[in-house]
Amino acid sequence: MSEKFDKRLEEVDEEYRTSIVDFSKYKLVMLTMAKIMELDAEEQNKVALFLFNSIKK
Repeated sequence: MSEKFDKRLEEVDEEYRTSIVDFSKYKLVMLTMAKIMELDAEEQNKVALFLFNSIKK
């Protein structure tokens, strides 16, 4: 699942650089963003830190 999510993020990143992103094409990203918004602030910070560290590698 994380590989699929990472691939989608790469696609979004590439599309963002070249045009306006149509997030409706990325159902998994939209679902993930919605779930993150349901988390409390501390949990959101943990997710953000995890994603930052994953991207930084």
